[in-house]
Amino acid sequence: MGPEIGRGVTAHALAFTLLSLAGLVLIVFPLARQAHIERQADTASVAREQEGTAGLIAVIDEALPQADIKRARAAWHDAYRIALLRGDWREMAALGDIALRRGATGVHIGDTEARQAYLGALFRARAQASLEGVMRACEGFATLGDRDVVDEGLRIADGLARTSDEPMASERVLTLRTRLDPRPGLGEAGPSRPARFEAGP
Repeated sequence: MGPEIGRGVTAHALAFTLLSLAGLVLIVFPLARQAHIERQADTASVAREQEGTAGLIAVIDEALPQADIKRARAAWHDAYRIALLRGDWREMAALGDIALRRGATGVHIGDTEARQAYLGALFRARAQASLEGVMRACEGFATLGDRDVVDEGLRIADGLARTSDEPMASERVLTLRTRLDPRPGLGEAGPSRPARFEAGP
């Protein structure tokens, strides 16, 4: 092989190597950058979940007095998504209350959102056998005037009270029943029936 041929081969080899390196740069760097972005997003998501709904509730508390219902509603829905992941009936019940909170001009996030949150609280409390949580959800639905759901919630509460180790559990449910519907003859607990709704948010 002559010197000219050798130099040509070397030049081709060098060019091929450079092209290969350039290809790796074009492929690997974007992938690495994307992975970095995804890691940052995951970290931010975890941080938001760990923070819970407190920061978003602060946004709602600031937006409502200013009648900024769009901002308040967006923050509420973000908080609701976090509460769904956390599975805490207390957060759900609190979000129900917040959805009904009215600003200075009378605006509020909405009855539909409140109902959605109270329903989430009811199902989570039932799954966790929390009498306190079921009763709390019943109070929320009573505020909304949802008599049918209140009745179902009270039946769930009756069942939990019967198997509860808590002293006076049944009496607590009876007191709540009387307070939520003081009409004559409705203070007595009726037969416990399975709830008509089997799946919730």
